[in-house]
Amino acid sequence: MTKTTQPQKETRLLALDILRGLAIFGMIFSGMVPMGLPRWMHHDQWFDANGVLQTLIGLTWVDLVFPFFLFSMGAAIPFALGRRLDKGSSIPNTVGHVLWRGVVIMAFAIYLGNAGAWGYGRTPDLGIWLRVIGGFVGLALFLGRLPFLENRPSWVKPAVKGAGLLLIIGLMATLRRADGTGFDQTKCDIIIMVLGIDYILASFVWLSSRTSFKLRVALIIGMFAIRFHHLGGGPLYPAIIPWLDYFKMSFLPNATFHAIVVMCGTLIGDLLRGWSLKKKSDSRMALGLSTGQILGLMLILPSFTIAGLCFLQARYVYSGLLFTLSGLLIVHALLRKSDSELTDLMKELLQWGAFFLIIGYIIEPFEGGVKKQPSTPAYYFISMGMATTLLMFFTLIVDGLKKGFWVGFLRVVGSNPMLAYIMGGHLVFPIFHLSGVMKVMGPVADISVAMGTLWALTLTLASIGVTYLFTRAKIYLRV
Repeated sequence: MTKTTQPQKETRLLALDILRGLAIFGMIFSGMVPMGLPRWMHHDQWFDANGVLQTLIGLTWVDLVFPFFLFSMGAAIPFALGRRLDKGSSIPNTVGHVLWRGVVIMAFAIYLGNAGAWGYGRTPDLGIWLRVIGGFVGLALFLGRLPFLENRPSWVKPAVKGAGLLLIIGLMATLRRADGTGFDQTKCDIIIMVLGIDYILASFVWLSSRTSFKLRVALIIGMFAIRFHHLGGGPLYPAIIPWLDYFKMSFLPNATFHAIVVMCGTLIGDLLRGWSLKKKSDSRMALGLSTGQILGLMLILPSFTIAGLCFLQARYVYSGLLFTLSGLLIVHALLRKSDSELTDLMKELLQWGAFFLIIGYIIEPFEGGVKKQPSTPAYYFISMGMATTLLMFFTLIVDGLKKGFWVGFLRVVGSNPMLAYIMGGHLVFPIFHLSGVMKVMGPVADISVAMGTLWALTLTLASIGVTYLFTRAKIYLRV
């Protein structure tokens, strides 16, 4: 591979951070919305009094949170690994980095599965809340990128990270639940564990197919083939499941299915990175679109998600397909005559979004209809199509209209996802409990569903706001 004398400058895709930030906001908010709200404010699955999963057909906005995050993670892989390779990292070294990062993410998931305040089997008291906050400090020291450590002697940073790791180990070693049990390696935060597994799988797929689009598509199709093998009663999973159950990892098959979303995200990531490397410094300046065209795009692009959810929830699937097809044609017509670099990117994103959405709606009846759990192929495709069109929407706002101020808080939070994920449960909420805020606001939130929703939104914004402050101070949680 020929090296250039002057490396190409890669521009960070702010729209991707915003999409990730939106997913994180949804994760926090959906975990706190009170009961009594309409079904579209909750997952379309729930456990009854006997612990049996009850599933309805359709999608809600809550069901999109996880695939949006998976898709964003996949789109970021070409940026992160491509940057390492461009700096001269060898393939073996890059593979080692992927394995290390994946293992640390999975260890992080196990820590979160044990460190939550409500996992002690009793109402959290002062000691528990202090342990939770102590764990947050340990994570910040061990995984944090801390600006005050820069320009310090070389031994300082390893010492700080070592202190953080020792604090985490000490907290886990001294953990005691109400039933007398302690640290349990089989307990984990399932979302983070799946992210760690999918990150490794998708990174390996990207590394092996980074120069071959056809190979990556073939590998993605192969993942679908494994799923259909299982649905058809093939012998592969029955032979593997007992081993997964033995290691308390029976969730792994679903994790490999979710990896499909991450792998497809790498296709979008290649497109975005290629554009960021080749675009001119002034390419943001001109959209080449009239005010009417811009307004049309602003209305239609988010409607693929908002109206699409309404159609799917009401089970007007074919009406949703017709609406989607009409909207795609209008967006194509609005972009067709412009030849700026930014609109060229949006045209390519539109092709992928159209592919995902149309395929998703067409195969929607398969496996009984679109649903999150157990996830169906239509769920993958429709959620990826909605993510892609929202990415176009945010690209138009930030790179085209340069109005990123209005979604700036999502961009900042999306650039620091690990910190945002734990900020509420491991710092903000413990402080609220220790300060008595929760005791005062709890009865107020119980007055009505409206008050409960307002309080849930307040807690979410508080978590997002503190994450924003940490990030502006250049404090990140990174693996």
